[in-house]
Amino acid sequence: MNRFLLLLTTYCLLFIILGCTYTPRLILPTHIKKLTIPIFANKTIRYGLEEKLTNAVIDEFISDGKFDVVPKNKADAKLIGEIIGFSEDPISYNEQGEIIEYEIWISINLSFYDIGTEKVLWEDKINRVTTYNPIDTSFEEAVTSLLETLAKDVVSRTIKGW
Repeated sequence: MNRFLLLLTTYCLLFIILGCTYTPRLILPTHIKKLTIPIFANKTIRYGLEEKLTNAVIDEFISDGKFDVVPKNKADAKLIGEIIGFSEDPISYNEQGEIIEYEIWISINLSFYDIGTEKVLWEDKINRVTTYNPIDTSFEEAVTSLLETLAKDVVSRTIKGW
C-alpha cells in the first residue's frame, strides 16, 4: 500500500510540474525583426522624462537582442510611447513631521505598429509605482530605477505579450 501511494504521489507531482510550465507566446508576426522607437511624447510637466524613458527602452531592447533598433526607414515595426502621468507624493512622515518616504508614479500609453501593413499590432497602458527614502536615495536615482523597470516591462510586453 505504501508503495502504491508513493507511486501515485510521484505521478501526481510529475503531472503538476509538467502540466504547469509557462510557455510565452509570440504575439508579433515573424517578419518583424527591426523596430524603430521615436522619442516618447511627454504629456506631463516633468521635463526630460521622455528622453530618459526612450533611452531606457532602447537600451533594454538592445540588451535583450531579439530585435534590432534601427532608423525608421529600415524598420519593420514602430513602438510609439506617450508618458501620460507622473507624480511624486510624500507618503510617510517622522515624529517631527519631516517626509521620510515618497511615492513616484508613472503612466504610459504604448502602441506597436507593423510598418509594412500599417496596422496596430497591440496597444496598452502601463502604470508603475515605486517608493524611496530621500535619506538613502535621491529623487533622480529613484526615477532612473523606475524608468528602467518600466523599460523592462515595455520589452516584456512586446516580446512575451503578457
